[in-house]
Amino acid sequence: MITTAFDDARYDNRTPYLVISVLLMVAGAFAYIRSRRTVLQMTALLGGMSLSFWCALLDQATFFGGLASWFSSPGSWLAEIGWMLKLWANVTALMLVPFLIRLAHRALAPGRAA
Repeated sequence: MITTAFDDARYDNRTPYLVISVLLMVAGAFAYIRSRRTVLQMTALLGGMSLSFWCALLDQATFFGGLASWFSSPGSWLAEIGWMLKLWANVTALMLVPFLIRLAHRALAPGRAA
C-alpha cells in the first residue's frame, strides 16, 4: 500500500522519504505490540500509518521543488492531497473495521449489563 503512495520514488532516487515512512510504520507496529489496551493499539497503528502518509505528501512536495512551489503550481497539490486522503481513508477504514466489530460485539453481548 505504501509503495502506491511512493509510486515513482525508486525511479527518481527519492528513497529517503520512503525509508522514513517505512521506519515510522515499523515504529507503529512495535508500539502496537508493546501496548496491551485496544485503544492504545489502534492509536499506534493509525499513528504509524498517518505519519507514513505525511511522509508521502512531503515526498510529493519535494518532487515539485518544495512546499512553496508545490502550493504555487495550480491544481497539482489539490489532486495529490485528494488522492492521498482517499488512500489514507481506505487504509484507516480497513484498520478500524475489526476494532469496531469487536466493540459492537461487546456492546451487544448477552448478559452484559447496560
